[in-house]
Amino acid sequence: MRIRWGNISVSPLVKKLAQLYHSEQRMSDLFKAFALLAIFISCLGLFGLSSYAAQVRVKEIGIRKTLGASLTDIVRLLSGKYLVWILIANAVALPVAYLYMQDWLRHFAYRAHIGGAPFIFTLALTLLVTLAATSYHALRAGTANPVKSLRYE
Repeated sequence: MRIRWGNISVSPLVKKLAQLYHSEQRMSDLFKAFALLAIFISCLGLFGLSSYAAQVRVKEIGIRKTLGASLTDIVRLLSGKYLVWILIANAVALPVAYLYMQDWLRHFAYRAHIGGAPFIFTLALTLLVTLAATSYHALRAGTANPVKSLRYE
């Protein structure tokens, strides 16, 4: 027995499978929305934290530039500690995510193997977003005139 579903003729079994996976699709959409919101909030926090760190270290950066530090040294000075913390956070979170995903996928009828590519992409993307959020203030501090920063106080 065939049932018409819109312009497509489907069997009742296909309709039942579509209803079963509809909740998975809704959960996926909800996770995507909250993940984007969390990423946006964390980028704002990281941007503010790097702004504060650059503002506190104005005199130090001016002295380092006067003594011959390059722009890459200044960027490494201000962004390096954030990148280390991101690497530590990924070292903790990625194995937990892998185990959770393996457990979640185990309940499906068709098995899917997850390789390392999504996790490498995630690590690269988090490092890139962190570098983008912190490098603005680091570049601004690195290109500033050291005389103005030393005359600050």
